[in-house]
Amino acid sequence: MAASGKSPGESAEPLTDALSTYRAKRSTDRTPEPFGSVSSNSGNLFVVHKHAARQLHFDLRLEMEGVLRSWAVPKGPSYDINDKRLAVKVEDHPLEYGDFEGVIPAGNYGAGGVIVWDRGEWVPLEDWRDGLENGKLLFELKGYKLHGRWTLVKIKKSEKDWLLIKERDSFVKSPGDVFNEESVLSGLTVEEVKAGESPAAQLRKILASEDKAVRGRVDPYKVEAMHCETQDAAFTRDDWLFELKLDGYRL
Repeated sequence: MAASGKSPGESAEPLTDALSTYRAKRSTDRTPEPFGSVSSNSGNLFVVHKHAARQLHFDLRLEMEGVLRSWAVPKGPSYDINDKRLAVKVEDHPLEYGDFEGVIPAGNYGAGGVIVWDRGEWVPLEDWRDGLENGKLLFELKGYKLHGRWTLVKIKKSEKDWLLIKERDSFVKSPGDVFNEESVLSGLTVEEVKAGESPAAQLRKILASEDKAVRGRVDPYKVEAMHCETQDAAFTRDDWLFELKLDGYRL
């Protein structure tokens, strides 16, 4: 059933104080985290951060009313319908946090490495405002890693504790928590980000490890361009980077 009323990004009333708790826990001169304001634009962004804080966990964030409503999921999401994963409601985050990757310095709230583990669009399958109020939010995820129908169910007599549950559909599988652990933005793991790695540094290491890697100045007029090749089946390797082949003229 399609959701009724306004989209998650639209606010019925201005929420000028929705990020006050977020700001109160952070200092602009001590952390690289973004300090945006409540957005007036509507959208359906979802983000899952992997956060190597004192305790490794995942953060599910759904765009609603100009902010990212957030749940900390200690064990991460699972495609197994029998895995009911604890999801603790935490403070709203600014939309800019959807692009945040980096290291929160020691001594700050949530200190540790952070990557964008997954992101995409979320679609409420019922009225999401009623779902939040009544403690059952049914939605679909269209991400790079997470797909299909999911439910957040609030635990009775608890203010913050919910359960993240996979609904039965074609994406269900067991075990349900075997995923590619790299960031969908940088291609780095949270351990690499925490260690100070960057995508450029990773690429330099890969290129330098090649037997025919060029060392020294390169004459661009003498370099033969690498062309796309076809394969019978898709594959992935740790020392490979991939890009889409777009036929036609580039203007």
